Amino acid sequence: VYISEVSDAAFDYNSEFIEIYNNSDNTLDLNSSKLVMLADGTVFTLSNYSGDITIPSKGLLVIARGATLEEFETEWGPLPAGVNYNQGSSNMYFGTGRQWRLRDGGTVGVDDGTILDDTQQFVAPAGSRHYQDPIGVWNLEDRANATPGVLEGNQDSSLPVELTSFTVVSGDGLVTLRWITESEMDNVGFEVFRSAEKDGEYTLMSSYLSNASLKGQVNSNTRHEYRFTDRLVVNGESYWYKLADVDLNGNRAFHGPLFAMPHQGSGAVLSDGNIPEKFALRGNYPNPFNPRTTIIFDIPQLREGVTEASLLVYNALGQQVRVLYQGNIAAGQYRLEWDGSGENGNSLPSGIYYAVLQTEQFVKTIKMLLLK
Repeated sequence: VYISEVSDAAFDYNSEFIEIYNNSDNTLDLNSSKLVMLADGTVFTLSNYSGDITIPSKGLLVIARGATLEEFETEWGPLPAGVNYNQGSSNMYFGTGRQWRLRDGGTVGVDDGTILDDTQQFVAPAGSRHYQDPIGVWNLEDRANATPGVLEGNQDSSLPVELTSFTVVSGDGLVTLRWITESEMDNVGFEVFRSAEKDGEYTLMSSYLSNASLKGQVNSNTRHEYRFTDRLVVNGESYWYKLADVDLNGNRAFHGPLFAMPHQGSGAVLSDGNIPEKFALRGNYPNPFNPRTTIIFDIPQLREGVTEASLLVYNALGQQVRVLYQGNIAAGQYRLEWDGSGENGNSLPSGIYYAVLQTEQFVKTIKMLLLK
């Protein structure tokens, strides 16, 4: 699913709209979905507004700025048969050059949950409309040329890359990106971008043009695994990464962003971009273990963007034996592997150990059993 068109009003603000296309083979239910208007972060839960909240397979949903269907069609004419309509909110400023994000799930009223699509740029400044053709390329025209309920050009096609996994792993003095494709179409390769801020300016770090490991398979129906390691990082600093796949025409489809913070020590922290609803420190697995175990913890979306967090290991006497993580961290679910060693890399004896996750808002302890 992706945002296919955004337009300023034809005559008054009631005819501003955003159009969403469902490129899948199944009907899409947006009952738990929300539109986020950046950069002020206003969140609109679609089920709060009158009209449809589903999109048929290979179909469209038009969301207006508070107009009833009758008012909207008075401005633009009748929508094509089979196009769904939601009247939206009068506070959705589609025609003022905003960036838009479509999310599913997460906390009501908060910019969290799974990202379904993001325009990646400001779209539809006053008097204009933006539409994608082909996918990943925004085209700017006068608002009089807007086509609510009609898909432009070559958008109705399979996405060039079916990406089933995209994760980042933070280590000591390095960050490793890993991704998996199940199929690729016209994919010449990948590009890796990095920023110091989630919504900041992203710099190209590596490209398939100069890095052979980032070259795509062009056309493939088999599974392929890729990785890229960024060693130009400083422990304790925050980094955000985006991945772009590039087709034969030079069009880019972006994935991410994902957060990473390299840190001293041997425990690598993996993030997959999922945004939990609340803090959690989950039981380690396996448990008992020898010599390695994986600890999972959740950081929800925070108003400040990041929070100070520590994950420490104590022995049965209450002595701190290992710092697994300490520093700022963004929202996400993280997996960290501990190898049963102490701060100096020495192998710790069998026994009971405690992992403690602490932030300004949350503290939790789990018990782990090391058996040798």
